[in-house]
Amino acid sequence: MDEVVPIPARDEEKTSIDLVFANVTTFGQKVKRWIRQTQMRPDGFAFVETHIPDTEIGNASRFLRKEGYISSFQGAKLTQKGGTSGGAVLSFKSLLAVGH
Repeated sequence: MDEVVPIPARDEEKTSIDLVFANVTTFGQKVKRWIRQTQMRPDGFAFVETHIPDTEIGNASRFLRKEGYISSFQGAKLTQKGGTSGGAVLSFKSLLAVGH
């Protein structure tokens, strides 16, 4: 006689994505430190006003990849005064099945 072994159901099946949104003013050391140290470990981040120019997107992308996230950036625009304006990043844990 075959024995039937029940498979316990999940108590809570995750049906949502935990995303942190913030206007970070700049994607600098404080933001990077927070990402490294936060206990939240969200599924993703959506940051605006990153002030990351196109020439620095590679560095920011590598940082997030090392922390376990894949990212898509919109570079900040250069201003007439030599600064930057805007910029955004959307990132998700690399283990999630999301498009890039």
